[in-house]
Amino acid sequence: MTSPPPLPHKRRKAGRFVTTARLILDQPHNGTQGNITNISMFGMRVEFTTRIDCAPGDVLHVRFLLPGCEEVIHTQLEVARKESPHIYGFKFIRLCSSVVEHIRKHLAGQPT
Repeated sequence: MTSPPPLPHKRRKAGRFVTTARLILDQPHNGTQGNITNISMFGMRVEFTTRIDCAPGDVLHVRFLLPGCEEVIHTQLEVARKESPHIYGFKFIRLCSSVVEHIRKHLAGQPT
């Protein structure tokens, strides 16, 4: 009996942008900080300085400042994956148009 052919590799639809930016959790992990290691129009990967206890599907209130941006971004993120107790992948929830524009400009390398 032979193995079935491998499934086609699922490719990302959005490019990711490697960045260095700080993120601060508001609720329920008040003040916990992390480093955004990459960001796209759909989400981000964050390495936290301390362990956080979250599971896929959990929603967190956060704030962050992108390099070159003067406006602190407040939004909600949903846990998409947990790589370790310190590293998580998140997807954005309900971004307002001004935040979308800041992220789009950041990804394009333009001043925000």
